[in-house]
Amino acid sequence: MIRVVPDFYPAFACIASKCGHSCCVGWEVDVDEVSLERYSNITGALGDKLHREIDMADSPHFRLDSRERCPFLTGENLCQLILELGENSLCQICADHPRFRSWFPDRVEEGLGLCCEEAGRLLLTHSEPLGFLRLPFDAEDEEPGEDYYALLELRAQLILRLQDRTKALKTRMCEAFSLCGENPPQRSLSEDIAFLLSLEILEPEWRTVLERLRENPQESWDADMERDGEHIMVYLLFRYFLSWGLERWDEGFALHFGAFTLRLLGALRGMTLREKGTLTLADRVEWLRRWSAELEYSEENLEALAEYL
Repeated sequence: MIRVVPDFYPAFACIASKCGHSCCVGWEVDVDEVSLERYSNITGALGDKLHREIDMADSPHFRLDSRERCPFLTGENLCQLILELGENSLCQICADHPRFRSWFPDRVEEGLGLCCEEAGRLLLTHSEPLGFLRLPFDAEDEEPGEDYYALLELRAQLILRLQDRTKALKTRMCEAFSLCGENPPQRSLSEDIAFLLSLEILEPEWRTVLERLRENPQESWDADMERDGEHIMVYLLFRYFLSWGLERWDEGFALHFGAFTLRLLGALRGMTLREKGTLTLADRVEWLRRWSAELEYSEENLEALAEYL
């Protein structure tokens, strides 16, 4: 078995207190059984705090404070557990985030969720077409289903089409839809915005942004979108094409999600240009982060999106 990761993956490291949107704020953090057992053996003031701040109702998780901050997040936005016990003290979800893993018969595919601003920055500053590293992984291959290799080859062909920089990205996207036997979406931006406003809103500011966009729904395609959009489309194919194709018989989801995403991000970036007169890398990363947090990290929203698309 092999482990497949994007080629920028090894460069990733948590930027901790430099992060503008800490993953230790606003997210309920579950504590796995192994970590729970380890925490129960910690003594002293930290042990008392662990006992006090882990809520055992439903499933064990850290109690968030009134500002929805993890109780172990210091005023400097650093993790008290790491500071006092080292990185190996983290529970599994904290050690993994923002990584995601998808398991297939001959490989595990691992990437970085774009709700993390550092992951988004690495993706959007990647100048060359996104590549993938094949690394050894200590596990036995399993017998694949008959559709697995066909989907794997189709995804490879879709990525090649999307990374053909001799053509405009919108042309490449149309070719990718055709190769997959799908038609590009025909909905309006106003319809997409109305749909997004019907979903669960995770960050209150997101609703305000969407309502502003609804007042003046202009599609836009700024100078950086050719490269940014290519990377985002390939990211979505990597994350969703095989898993949704094999588990849900919906291999077209990743392409439709990509087209939906680029139109939305283009409109948001255009709104920023109109309002500020400029579009910085920080702006591009922030819109990507908000999109990912609201859609990719809500199972309910992702399911609703699949039905809508």
